[in-house]
Amino acid sequence: MIRNIENSPSNSDYLVREDEFDEHEYEEELSAMPNHEEWKQLVEMFDWEAKEEFQRVAVFKRIKEFEANGWIEPAIGPWSFPVVIVPKKPGGIRVCIDYRKQNDITIKDVYPLPRIDELLDAIGSARFFSKFDIRHGFHHLLVRKEDHPKTAFILFEGSWQWVRCPMGICNAPATFQRAMNMAFQNFGRKTRLAQSIINYCMIVYMDDILVFSTSYEGHVQHIEWAVHTLKDAGFKVAVEKCQFFLTEISFLGHVVTSQGLQPDPQKVTAVKDAPVPTSITQVRAFLGLASYYRRFVKGFAAIAGPLTNLLKKDQPLMWTPQCNRAFGELKAALISAPVLIRPDPGKPFVLITDWQSEAVSAILAQVGPDGLEHVVEYASKTVPTCKRNYAAPTGECYAALWGISHFRAYLYGRKFTLVTDHEPLLVLKKSTDYSGMIGRWATILQSMDFDIRHRKHERHGNADGLTGLHRPEMVLKSEEVIPWNEPEEESRPRYGQVEILSKE
Repeated sequence: MIRNIENSPSNSDYLVREDEFDEHEYEEELSAMPNHEEWKQLVEMFDWEAKEEFQRVAVFKRIKEFEANGWIEPAIGPWSFPVVIVPKKPGGIRVCIDYRKQNDITIKDVYPLPRIDELLDAIGSARFFSKFDIRHGFHHLLVRKEDHPKTAFILFEGSWQWVRCPMGICNAPATFQRAMNMAFQNFGRKTRLAQSIINYCMIVYMDDILVFSTSYEGHVQHIEWAVHTLKDAGFKVAVEKCQFFLTEISFLGHVVTSQGLQPDPQKVTAVKDAPVPTSITQVRAFLGLASYYRRFVKGFAAIAGPLTNLLKKDQPLMWTPQCNRAFGELKAALISAPVLIRPDPGKPFVLITDWQSEAVSAILAQVGPDGLEHVVEYASKTVPTCKRNYAAPTGECYAALWGISHFRAYLYGRKFTLVTDHEPLLVLKKSTDYSGMIGRWATILQSMDFDIRHRKHERHGNADGLTGLHRPEMVLKSEEVIPWNEPEEESRPRYGQVEILSKE
């Protein structure tokens, strides 16, 4: 067949035989090769200049908005901090300034943030709830005039410094909480109320305000107090994020109802709604999660026996009724005491995160009186398709960023520990490369006060197992677990079976 092709008239002009190769002849043959327009290889590149020009225009517009609002002014002085441009959806940008070096040498403000449990205890038997959200919270605060130069940053068209408090300053949370408390206390003195309205009809945590009342009429009055307080103090409200006259509301990670506090179902959804494993890898992941807390589960080995047997060699990968029972019992143990505890704001939090190509997970934990690590809340989510090709360092950083954002109500303004099994992530807080994605994420996290601790993969079974509970898109045939379906009850007698009919 090859000889026929070589000798065919239609191909004789295009083939170069090895025994006839000659440089001159090859050039002649090359000139006779096909020249079809639709076959031409294209090498198209991104228009980086256009992208940079777009960002330049967007940044220039944002800076002019800051200047028009009176938030920044031209700077003259020795201070300067790098700027990172973070893209936002849809098509917007966020101007972030890396104040990590400044934060390291800043004397910390020890003004306390309220304890969440004490705030929620003040609600009592309230029946109506409304929630306010402050727009551009920190930008309401003025920076002391002599400290303006210490906030300076440089962009392509000049140097600027903040008149209003920027994001990323380590003492901003304490200063903002002090300002909110003083605003509501001043309103109480101004109106000569018998007592402060804080913890009487509203609780204030940073830029989140919850108004609560036992009656509808009283709630109307309390909302008016909150509006007047914010107006007198000059705080602007994000109306689209506010909620009014509800009998059940989510606030600071808790569900507040007229019957009292309810545990937020989202805290345990990641484990409670975990699907039955369809692969041996999922079985191994679930056992890794459960085994991490086995010291809290009485008779763990006996309960997990049917699942452990699936991991043995030469065992049929059959999901039996015993496996189903063990799976349910272990899930119930993982979402109840003593594995699960209520958060204690007086103790430091531990955040354990993990990344896999199809899912990320985070576990918020605290060390209990027994000296052991207990779960406060589980969280996990499927990774979007556009992020599944991340390299391991980027993926683990994405998991950490997502976990910290998810548990922000617990972690913001408090020192905590981030635990990861990916050792390169230890440099996250020290990164000085602002051009990459990890550098931009590190800048976003600068307002959080945390240490990073590495934990070996073998001891990271809780977060690693939680990530592995997500059902993969494809399962290898060799790892597939044959599902078990509960047999349906027969409605008719079998052949040859005697059925006694009762007469009415």
